[in-house]
Amino acid sequence: MLVEAMVGIFLIGISLTGVFSALGRSLDLIEEARDSTRVAQIIQSELEDLRTLSWSEVDALAEWDVYVPNSSFSEEFGNRYTCYRYIFSKSSDQYGLRVYVLWTNNSGRTKYDYFETWYTEGGFNDYYYRSF
Repeated sequence: MLVEAMVGIFLIGISLTGVFSALGRSLDLIEEARDSTRVAQIIQSELEDLRTLSWSEVDALAEWDVYVPNSSFSEEFGNRYTCYRYIFSKSSDQYGLRVYVLWTNNSGRTKYDYFETWYTEGGFNDYYYRSF
């Protein structure tokens, strides 16, 4: 009877270990999804801010710049995400823009995401036309 009880306790222990392991992994996946959503919102917000700038204002921006998102978001999560804006020139009337966001996830890994678009003297586009 003692052996049966020990086997039962052993099996319950193995089951609980699997359950708690799956629970921990699912919580990590939920946090990764939250980070991805927040990063997408940060990038979208910065691109919308850049969209409102004139050609001369974009031309005056530094090539590399660290920026703080404009909103109450930065008050709550500002220390978790580092945001960069990179502007590179392709021609005299067109700039390439990249918005990077870096963060450290719960497991201590540094991750990043970015979006690249183009700003032309005639407007802001997420595509460009090539001429042959």
